[in-house]
Amino acid sequence: MPVTTNKANEPESPPLEAFWQRVAKRPGYYLKRLPSWGLLKCSPLFRHTACRLQAAMDIDPAGWSYRPDFASAVGGFFLPGDPVARRIAPFPSWDLVRRDALILLLRSVVKRNVPGDLAELGVYQGVTARLFHEYCPDRTLLLFDTFTGFDTRDTTSREGRLGMFADTSAAAVLRLCRRW
Repeated sequence: MPVTTNKANEPESPPLEAFWQRVAKRPGYYLKRLPSWGLLKCSPLFRHTACRLQAAMDIDPAGWSYRPDFASAVGGFFLPGDPVARRIAPFPSWDLVRRDALILLLRSVVKRNVPGDLAELGVYQGVTARLFHEYCPDRTLLLFDTFTGFDTRDTTSREGRLGMFADTSAAAVLRLCRRW
């Protein structure tokens, strides 16, 4: 392999070595991008398997892609100057995209001063109900569920099975929502 030289007649660094030199100069830049590059490289390996890829929004202070400049420009998850003490309840780590979308929807309802109560149909164990309750403590939250799982009439799909989602109760959901 021929050796190339630069203007000072010194051998040029191979491309990989040049890459690591750039990483050494700006490690923060490359470390922030590492997860997304890894996903791009690994995605073909998992194309025939069932898996979930999760990401965090760039307004989430706990996310690896958090951008404080952008979050402050758009307001983040909370409205500046909001008199109501809003919190984000814990949520399963595998479901953060749904959590973030729900928070932004609730934020929009608050920002636009949409009147009324909140309702959830199909509560299961109450994780989303708790999120609603913590973010909008000033609203009445109506929860609708049988708390008995799927009925025989609901099990015609390939994913539904008799008794699925029965491992819950109204009392357990109320305890979860009152925990804070």
